[in-house]
Amino acid sequence: MKLHDYIGGLVNSIQQARVSADLQAVRVAEDYAKHSLLEHFPVPRMRLKDVEMTIPVAINPNQMQKSTNYEPIDNREFNTLAYKETLASLGLKSLARAPSQQLRQVIAEQTDELEKAILKDGQTQAIRNFAFKVAKIGVDLGEANLTDAQKKERTAQISDRLNEQLRPAIKPINTNTLLGELDVAIEADILREKPADSLVNIKLVIQEEGVEWHRLENESGKLTHKLIPE
Repeated sequence: MKLHDYIGGLVNSIQQARVSADLQAVRVAEDYAKHSLLEHFPVPRMRLKDVEMTIPVAINPNQMQKSTNYEPIDNREFNTLAYKETLASLGLKSLARAPSQQLRQVIAEQTDELEKAILKDGQTQAIRNFAFKVAKIGVDLGEANLTDAQKKERTAQISDRLNEQLRPAIKPINTNTLLGELDVAIEADILREKPADSLVNIKLVIQEEGVEWHRLENESGKLTHKLIPE
């Protein structure tokens, strides 16, 4: 059973208990109305103020899945860093205007795709691909006199450096465990056989908030019905 299904079933059961109690209150009210003395008494009605439960469940630790989110990339800052590190890897302080603009354009285009690539392929692969593409265009522009074999070697070297320098700029903001999708065991006989490190006590507090039907009449005399919190 999924954890969210189990907790949802508990909440639904409590809600149905309240429904049963209200139906019984109606029957009692009808009996009071028929009695010459009881009709002057207040009709007893149960209210569920706070329901607190401690629920033991067994969870298989191997099921724990993590989902990592990342801060949005500051394109301007990230692009500047990528450009600066590419020039440093090439041993250059600057490029001529035309190749400089071309390198900046490639970096900007790749950065636009980077966030989507991180979500699709993961941070490690996405940064590696980004670094390789930027390194390749950097070598083509800054070391055009090299042979193809030399360019390939230099691209790999610069790609490794960019990968190392740019990775810290991609910052995870949180890691959430997908608890609701976990399969849990709730049967007492199964729980007794489970190791202690697989047992979890879930504290659940439910507060009742009711709504009532109200009849409202507008200026034209038309009646409408609305559910309004008590």
